[in-house]
Amino acid sequence: MMVSLRIITNAATSSTPSTSLIWAGTPVSAAGSTVSGGPAASGVSAGRWSTLMGFLQVWWPCRCGRVRAAVTTRTHRKCQWLSIIAVATIRCMAAGGSLREVSRRAVQSRIARTAESLFVAKGFEETTVDEIAAAVGMSQRSFFRYFSSKDEVVLDSLERLGEDLAARLASRPPGEPEWDSLRRAFDPVVERFGDPVLRSHDAAIQRIIDGSPRLLASYLCRLERLQRVLTEALMERAGDGADAVVLRAMVGGAFACLHASAFPTIEDPEAFGPCLDRTMAALRPVAAR
Repeated sequence: MMVSLRIITNAATSSTPSTSLIWAGTPVSAAGSTVSGGPAASGVSAGRWSTLMGFLQVWWPCRCGRVRAAVTTRTHRKCQWLSIIAVATIRCMAAGGSLREVSRRAVQSRIARTAESLFVAKGFEETTVDEIAAAVGMSQRSFFRYFSSKDEVVLDSLERLGEDLAARLASRPPGEPEWDSLRRAFDPVVERFGDPVLRSHDAAIQRIIDGSPRLLASYLCRLERLQRVLTEALMERAGDGADAVVLRAMVGGAFACLHASAFPTIEDPEAFGPCLDRTMAALRPVAAR
């Protein structure tokens, strides 16, 4: 597949910390976009939300003030970490996640972002775990608390993709034809393909995967696992009487359309979405019509 996607918080891809995480009590991402419309939309209890808001409103401006007063590399890096953790905390709490999971996700995103830069600059095989750990500012032992190997750092992107596709599929109306739901589940791929920065990043990661037989084998296994996860989601939605073989073939066919549409549109990214629509329309299953 042309794109090897990383589904991460905006803060984890930002090179500078945000100084406006909170505006009028509404959570805002590091890129400046509102996060899910606040407690009413996200389902976070008022007590948990007010506690988090109070923490950020008092502590965060203080931290950013220190950065402005003494612009040092070390303080700036600390502020970046706070930005990542703060935005991830809002999003994870909105999804019902624990603070421990928030911290783990934030650190994993930081490690992956640093490792990917080293892989692109030096090559995957030439980059060591020690170098990644040193660049992040942690020990090798700490690195292995978050990833079992440097292979996992690269392949983590597919795990994040799977989570996002599964979430998109779960959000579709129950009565919608499965084929249409699968097309809408691919929207994150289309969105990233249309963004020059993200497209360049994803292409670089895909070249790393393609250049390593070991990584490519693991990548294909995870892609197969992702398709099984989506098939199970469709089966659960369909209820009793669902044909597992037909649904599995449908998911495989949808991914085949996704892959086929990527290659001829590399030079013209804006054509990817229409090409995917055209391809999936041409191969639409009879049962979905």
